[in-house]
Amino acid sequence: MKGKITITVLALAALGTVISCRKDKDDGDYEVSVSQDMAFAENTLIETGKIVDQAGSYAELVNYRNSNNNAIMQPGCATITTENISATEKKVKLDFGVTDVTCRDGKRRRGIIYLSYEGSYLDLNKENTVTFENFFVNDYKINGTMKVTYTGKNAQNQSVYSINDDITINDPNGKTMTWQNQRTRTFISGEGTTYSTDGLAGVTDDIFELSGSGNGVAFNGTSFNVTITEPLVLNGDCRFITKGKAEVTPSGMSTRTIDFGDGTCDTEVGIVINGVTYYRNMQ
Repeated sequence: MKGKITITVLALAALGTVISCRKDKDDGDYEVSVSQDMAFAENTLIETGKIVDQAGSYAELVNYRNSNNNAIMQPGCATITTENISATEKKVKLDFGVTDVTCRDGKRRRGIIYLSYEGSYLDLNKENTVTFENFFVNDYKINGTMKVTYTGKNAQNQSVYSINDDITINDPNGKTMTWQNQRTRTFISGEGTTYSTDGLAGVTDDIFELSGSGNGVAFNGTSFNVTITEPLVLNGDCRFITKGKAEVTPSGMSTRTIDFGDGTCDTEVGIVINGVTYYRNMQ
């Protein structure tokens, strides 16, 4: 079984500035900052999950190399060590150092990520837990836990995973947001290949679908709920969600529908609020 911990959902915008393709109205019910905050958190978790998955599966970062190294076989942007906590329990440490290192995805990271599990990585019905120690992405501090459990095969013989995240993020200005989600991730395609047997192609051919719901509090203090209404699609060769829809409902505001596209790997998504679509480019 090829273990994957590519953590989930709603990557509307990467870290950095989100650029509007049109001017928003001043009416508060047309504001998009809550959706942007939620999407920012999810994109950060998705990328963190990919990093952890590669460390757990292969004991190296396959396509998260140091930005100064162009060759795929150059060292990753974190030092990975594995400690045997007990006869059955392991703890993997991903150390990015105390100063920023820029990985091949263009993001600056520092601090430590820990992955703890029993038996082998992503054994059946065994919880795999990710925690953080002074971990920053582009100066945003990530705290909390990410938990993934492999629950077995579905009727289509596809691997299914239960995902639960409970995360706090502090921005460089001292504001805090929280994000909790419950997801089901299904391995749609590419499960028969691995980096060990097929090289980088064994990672980039992976396709997952995500479903589920979540809730949180944005940086501006507004609480919100999220429901995936059409499965979100994650491709191993694209750092953005390529297809699917989700509904975001900020407290006291109307529900927004986020449309992630038609399957094309591009930066554009649409946010539909009261029948008006606002386009955003992910960076």
